[in-house]
Amino acid sequence: MERPNKITVYRNQKEKHIPGWNFHAASPKREWMQVHTHMYRCLPMTIANQNGWVIESPCNISAVWFGGSDPKTSMHFWIDKEYNVPNPWVKCHFLGGIITFEFDFIIKTTEKTNLLVRGAPNFFIDGLHPLEGLVETDWLSFTFTMNWKVTQPNKLVSFKKGDPICFLQPVPHNYSETFDFEIDYMENNTEFSEQTKAWTKERFAFSDKKNSGLESKKWQKDYFDGRDVHTKEVQPDDVHATKLNLVDPIDQKLPLNSPSLKVVK
Repeated sequence: MERPNKITVYRNQKEKHIPGWNFHAASPKREWMQVHTHMYRCLPMTIANQNGWVIESPCNISAVWFGGSDPKTSMHFWIDKEYNVPNPWVKCHFLGGIITFEFDFIIKTTEKTNLLVRGAPNFFIDGLHPLEGLVETDWLSFTFTMNWKVTQPNKLVSFKKGDPICFLQPVPHNYSETFDFEIDYMENNTEFSEQTKAWTKERFAFSDKKNSGLESKKWQKDYFDGRDVHTKEVQPDDVHATKLNLVDPIDQKLPLNSPSLKVVK
């Protein structure tokens, strides 16, 4: 069934040329969470992990920022030989200490849908921090860049082949402007206050039973199951989600041997 909104990636050439970007729907998994698997109990985190599409690094990349602001002299890069081309697609372009990925494609989105271009949620690289930009891709006729800030001079920083160097998250145009923002007191909403008190009471009771060995469950799962503590009502699927069902790009499925399967899936 066709979905109401669309993201289209327009390549400049039919042949897959350097660097040959891979796109795929983001996974809920992260390498560090695979080590500490109890972190997957945090449903807001796992939903955030998969709430968009990933662009992978096509090769291994290392860089050093020597300090200073001159983009021509303040950084040095090491890139896998086959990807080291005369017109670099990864470079220091805007400012010393900022790594810029230049994309050879243009993305178009449904009318009044923008793309939040950012680093993958809950994915970390030592010495690097992703910069974010909100791009109006519904009317844009040229491409954008993805940028990472090196946080420490004279430190070797690296992207591995398959690392998610860019995360694409669609958002409605100027969505934040549609909200009022209020600060109120719990006593002004009696029903909500009672719900909160019921949750707090059950939470402390569960912890006491757990600590005394009278509770075998590892966690309550109220939020995970979408269950209201006060009424025990479970939220319907159009209100509560435990996973997202994003489509992969039609013309370029993620290869089964992609290193990204090991990194973010």
